[in-house]
Amino acid sequence: MYGINNAYHEHGVVTFGRQELCTLLHEAGFTDTQTYLPLPDYKLPVSMVTPLGWHEHAEALGPLAVESAHKDKQVIAENVFSLEQGISNIWKNGLAADLSSSFLMICSQQPQDAITENVAAYHYSDSRLPQYCKEIQFTHLEKGKLTITPEGPSMEAGNTNPVHNIGGESQFYSGASLWSGLTYIVNRPDWLITEVGDWARGWVNELLLRADKVSGNLDKTLSLPATYQDALPFNMIRQDNGKVVYFDQEWIANEPISLGYIVFRGVFHSLLRITSFAATRFYHTNNLGRFTLDVLQSIGFNCDEQDLEAYLHQEARFMAFVQLKEEKQIYPVLRDVSCKFRAPSFASLRKEGEKAVENVAQLQETLDEAKALLVQKEARLQQLEQEQQAQAQILAQQAQLIERQNHDIAQLLGSASWKISSPLRVVGRRMPMSVRAPAKRIFIRCFYIGQSLKVKAGKVLRRGKAALSTRLAHSTTAQQLKHKSRNAARSLYYKVPERHKGRLLTLAMKVRPGWFLHHPAYQQQAYRENLATGNALQQPHAFFNREPDGHYHLAERPADYVYIPAAKPHYFNEIVAGFAHKPTFSIIVPIYNTPLDLLELMVNSVRNQWYPEWELILANDASPDPAITPALNAFDDPRIKVVQLEENRGIAGATNVAIDNATGEYIVFLDHDDELTDDCLFELVKCINAEDPDFIYSDEDKFTPEGHFSQPHFKPDWSPDTMMGTMFTCHVACVRLSVARQLGGLRSEFNGCQDWDFILRLTEITDKISHIPKVLYHWRIIPASVASDMTAKPYVLAASRAVRESALERRGLKGTVEELPNYPGYFRVNYAVSNEPLISIIIPTRDNHDVLARCIDSILTKSRYPHYEIVVVDNGSQKPETVAYLSHLASQPKIRMLRHDKPFNFSELNNRGVEVAQGSILLFLNDDTEVLQEDWLERMAGYAQLKHIGAVGAKLVYGDQQTLQHSGVLNLQNGPMHAYMRQHKDHPGYFLRNQIEYNWLAVTGACLMVERTKYEQINGFDETFPVAYNDVDLCMKLVENGFYNVMCQSVTLVHHESVSRGLDHMDAEKVARLHRELSHLYSKHPHYFQYDPFYNLNFAPNGYNFEIMQ
Repeated sequence: MYGINNAYHEHGVVTFGRQELCTLLHEAGFTDTQTYLPLPDYKLPVSMVTPLGWHEHAEALGPLAVESAHKDKQVIAENVFSLEQGISNIWKNGLAADLSSSFLMICSQQPQDAITENVAAYHYSDSRLPQYCKEIQFTHLEKGKLTITPEGPSMEAGNTNPVHNIGGESQFYSGASLWSGLTYIVNRPDWLITEVGDWARGWVNELLLRADKVSGNLDKTLSLPATYQDALPFNMIRQDNGKVVYFDQEWIANEPISLGYIVFRGVFHSLLRITSFAATRFYHTNNLGRFTLDVLQSIGFNCDEQDLEAYLHQEARFMAFVQLKEEKQIYPVLRDVSCKFRAPSFASLRKEGEKAVENVAQLQETLDEAKALLVQKEARLQQLEQEQQAQAQILAQQAQLIERQNHDIAQLLGSASWKISSPLRVVGRRMPMSVRAPAKRIFIRCFYIGQSLKVKAGKVLRRGKAALSTRLAHSTTAQQLKHKSRNAARSLYYKVPERHKGRLLTLAMKVRPGWFLHHPAYQQQAYRENLATGNALQQPHAFFNREPDGHYHLAERPADYVYIPAAKPHYFNEIVAGFAHKPTFSIIVPIYNTPLDLLELMVNSVRNQWYPEWELILANDASPDPAITPALNAFDDPRIKVVQLEENRGIAGATNVAIDNATGEYIVFLDHDDELTDDCLFELVKCINAEDPDFIYSDEDKFTPEGHFSQPHFKPDWSPDTMMGTMFTCHVACVRLSVARQLGGLRSEFNGCQDWDFILRLTEITDKISHIPKVLYHWRIIPASVASDMTAKPYVLAASRAVRESALERRGLKGTVEELPNYPGYFRVNYAVSNEPLISIIIPTRDNHDVLARCIDSILTKSRYPHYEIVVVDNGSQKPETVAYLSHLASQPKIRMLRHDKPFNFSELNNRGVEVAQGSILLFLNDDTEVLQEDWLERMAGYAQLKHIGAVGAKLVYGDQQTLQHSGVLNLQNGPMHAYMRQHKDHPGYFLRNQIEYNWLAVTGACLMVERTKYEQINGFDETFPVAYNDVDLCMKLVENGFYNVMCQSVTLVHHESVSRGLDHMDAEKVARLHRELSHLYSKHPHYFQYDPFYNLNFAPNGYNFEIMQ
């Protein structure tokens, strides 16, 4: 659009029209020019029109230009008119040369003959296998006629493959192709699917006429000749006399073809060639396969989804043969291809708006009626609620009466008098009636006398008890007696058999419940009783959950992730006043067509910062949305700078302009639709005062369109190899301004991954990098954004590979950036081994003949890298078969034997093995491992040779070859533990931890590679760790000496664990030894006590599956 708008500036590139270009060339001395037109443009042309062609045959070659349009790789995001109709009109009116987007100019200072004499155009079909590519030459004949000459190799007919047939010279047919009628239909506003069906029905009748079939026969199973494979609408021309002729009949299929399939193929590819469709209110399906099925049904074919699947598969088989691919690669592309609909016109929008206004008025009337009815219903409901409340009060009173009666009855039935008088009632019921009445009177009298005596006796007893209690309270002897009684009762209780303790405790709680109010069993008993009566105890809600409206509530169960904003400290001003350094932050935001509501939210997140020393730089990257500039200018805050770019420079260019306008000491990158947390700058300034870094990154989460915080990324501390595997630092990113300018800002050639490239280059000039393990950034998920799906933007995938390849070249390293299997869009680096070093594989063993043999056989038979030796350290084997096997190994050329007949000490065995090893790279390997792949040694050695790498680990699986045994070692609260233990080996892990090469604090010694110089620098294995944690200690020493340990996830071995020495938790002695060695580990490395820099404190303290702390 720059050329049409003449939107150039003095420092940019300028393009010219043909007349301007010819004038400039003539002024430069090139008096003779020949103008060729490459189609669709000069970068990847599929056609070339000569000066003779566009001068003499413009209208005839117009269809060729239209045909080339859909081959343009630079897809237009939003079409506003029909590209096919526009190109056709341009060529019909002789404007092709003047309106062409590019030219091929052949210039000379002297007159020259045409280099393509009598040739009007060339057309190439190069999107196939080489043997099927062809060139078509359009030759000018006398009287202004054309002929075409196809050129290219031919294929012989096979048993199953289509026949490729390129003929010789053939006639050029002028006229309109049947396909042009379709372009006219679907480019009219509000077109109908039935109109497309009518167009296709006319083509089908021509097919049937050619095949001598009855017109109107719509039997989808009708067999057609194999020569009809290319009898498609765009290969059929209706001449001026009405006759239909076929051309470019290139393919003859050996696979049986039906009428249904050919009609599907013709409609599908005819629709596929149309770049955009006019807006219509009567059809909205954009899936091309479904669109084609609807057209077939409109024609009258009895087709369904199963037929569509069959036709797609048949077409995929045909295209797979032509392109030398597999059907399963082609089929998903055909199934998912879509068509583009243009936005409706303003007139139609106005009509829809007027209709919508009418609908709103009708809805308003309906709403008013509904509101009136609702008022009536609410009044009635209120009346019913009052009646219900009155009834509830009556029921409550009755329930109280019933409860009181039940209580009185229960007291009566449980009283001693009722139980004592029970025999008398039985006797009374059996007395004769003449005796019963006098006896009853006597009994009642005695009862009243007894009750009186009971009351008086109770008063006397209570007074005596009170006096005795007062006495005992002041008596030391009484207290001692009470204490001894309790101890005796407790001792007696403990001596009761376990099967009787529960009953005894239940009885005691019933007799004296006051003694057991705080006893756990009493609480459980009370809970069960309340549960039985329907009055279960209310358990406390222990977790906070967040609603989309921003409110929090207590819940019984935690959500997967809940973001809780930080509270501003009451003594905030005192904290800031105590900082020795109070830098200003320049917040860098490139703006391009930002939705205004998201723009406001982003700016407000900056305004809400606790720390006040900031400036916000908004670089408007020539947004075409006219609402952007007024919205930016409306921000009334002196700390907000708006920079208006005259031309679009892309995200990297706009970011660099914002950096050029920055005045702060540090810059903070912020995307135009994301948000900072309120405490973001405060946490950054705290880190700056504590560590003086050049680069700071924090944790982050994502913000869904529904208003939920999700997908928190709790990151490790700085991990250089993780950075080559994935852009893990991401947001928030804070960089010292002087360092950013030293780098020259961001590079536009890596747009899509420009920040990744920037950080990779930054970390090559500084190691002052800090990580804040707190969420300080909310990354908004928007459809078709990288936050939603990395593969949403294909150019990002290309850039993600390019940044790593650039880093390898810049660092002088050789390696290959490989696609990550099963994870499209992700890559890993396979470093090349330099100078063919000797790798010494050190294997301690004792009396494990079968196990050791399996290990060594797998090394010898599966290792592709030739420069290795095996050092077997025998820890005093006694079994005859093992001794014989070791003697046999000693005679092998690549194997060294060392006998070390002393008590088992894994560290000592490996150190002795190193002493006899000759390699510059050491690989410590358990004898119960088994190699699975040929390239394991070179992949691990490629990492081991990197200057910053300490130990290299491999993925280990159990004997089923599916279940993980080791994928890295985490230093958790309970001690070192293998991550993802017993998960499936293909489990992705937290942010692909189990697939990408992450840096770890430690890797297992069962398969550990390290360069000899680094091993000797840390004095090897510590022999005070004879059994456990010796590998963890080795890795910690490497990290303490400035190295990074890495997991080479592309290498997998089987670890038949526990075959060598058994499990350490099997008996008390081994458990005690583990505890001693763990205590020794942390006394030697106190910095790592319950701390792992490559974990994150937001994970559960013992979450070896990276569970988030709840």
